[in-house]
Amino acid sequence: MDSSIFHGSNFVRMGARAILLASILSMGCEDKLHIQGETTSIPLMVKSVEPGRGVKTGLVPVRIYFQSSAFDGTGTVTADIGGSPVTVSSTGGPLNSFLWYADGVTSASSSVGFADVAIAADGAGQASLAGGFFVYPASQVLSSTDVAAPHPGPVAAFAEDMDLDGRHDAGLIFQGAFSDRICVLFNDPGPVFSRSTEISAGFPVVQACAADFSGDGKPDVLALCPSSQTAIMFPGNGAGGFGAAATFAVSATASSLAAADFNGDGKTDAVVIRPGSAGIYLNAGGGSFSMPATLSIGSGPAKCFAEDVNLDLLPDLLVSDGPEQSLSVLKGDSAAGLAARTMTLLPFQPFCGAAGKLNQDARPDAAIGCPGGAAVYLQNIDGTYSSVSVVPFSAPSAIGVRDFNGDGLNDFIATDGFALSARMGNGTGWVLPPLSLDLPFPTTLAGLCFGDFDCDDFIDVLTAEPAAGMVHFCFGK
Repeated sequence: MDSSIFHGSNFVRMGARAILLASILSMGCEDKLHIQGETTSIPLMVKSVEPGRGVKTGLVPVRIYFQSSAFDGTGTVTADIGGSPVTVSSTGGPLNSFLWYADGVTSASSSVGFADVAIAADGAGQASLAGGFFVYPASQVLSSTDVAAPHPGPVAAFAEDMDLDGRHDAGLIFQGAFSDRICVLFNDPGPVFSRSTEISAGFPVVQACAADFSGDGKPDVLALCPSSQTAIMFPGNGAGGFGAAATFAVSATASSLAAADFNGDGKTDAVVIRPGSAGIYLNAGGGSFSMPATLSIGSGPAKCFAEDVNLDLLPDLLVSDGPEQSLSVLKGDSAAGLAARTMTLLPFQPFCGAAGKLNQDARPDAAIGCPGGAAVYLQNIDGTYSSVSVVPFSAPSAIGVRDFNGDGLNDFIATDGFALSARMGNGTGWVLPPLSLDLPFPTTLAGLCFGDFDCDDFIDVLTAEPAAGMVHFCFGK
């Protein structure tokens, strides 16, 4: 069980009466507390606040979650801890939360002791509380550092240490009038992103990635520009600048690209996706690429991403296809770069996808964006995939699978309309309570990248808000 998640004790007092609820400590239990016009108190023990993060002193914020149902929508449910009442909800949502500041925590493993958590509904309201209480460090609730982009319409494109100072920088492309630009926000100590550089592709850029294509140990940038039927490689100089660009031809219908060493020769290759085919551009050395070999895929691929799914030390390519409703895997090949695809049919049109280990075996699995969430497909021992769950989101435009909270288990991160959303994985292909850790924004988000921007060995998230002209950094804890 995740050591950063804690549960209420099984002793419950309701008014002057005392009752014992068996199993309230277990997740998914069926015990319920029905309250209407009265107060229910639950002694709560908090342990291991922020495990592994060192010594903590003073007031430590934790966020307490509880699942609820059967709100009649007319009253107000409040929480009172240590005499500090907080309004929880009157909307009838399936999950509610409130903050509590636990004092006396002196180390990551110390016990805070017991505190009464009083849940009350006023005379007009009623609620049914189910599933017990779940406590998370408040630092796991998403928050962001916001930076104004140098141009309107920013989209998060990549995270890479472009100036070789040991800190990940932020790469942006743009929608609208500045769609031909690529901008790097340099991560100076702090982290502070006030220094930037810019390159122009001369044509609208639909996707960009950063990798060492030239083989000199310095990150380069590859931009996909279908309107000019080119992909453009800008060689980095290791100090944040770029040299003369090199190009190779792509289709005018190209929609997505991925970069990895698909044939295992030590050089980073590129794959460009268009409807019906994947073109593999093997790196010939010095930043030049061979003429592409093409492999058949579906008629309308949405996204492609690289992951070594068969654990042979060669990256493979995964392609999610909307019209075909499929997930295709093209395995890395030491000769050709990629082999012919194997396909898993999906019962929906995928929005996006990501790969990573989602259960306790060694095989990478897949999370596929779909209406209402991310469908989890666990990889079987024979390389096929089986659907096991749908992690709840609204309509994710991008998904990542990373260990966001540092518990050793991969989580689900998504740009979900107006919110950056996280669902904490439990190592079985499903998520732990709470069901939602959402950071709302005024307008729709675009792009999702991962890096360690504050150099604390925890995964951080980069996204952007095109309509507001803002770039958002969400730091993992």
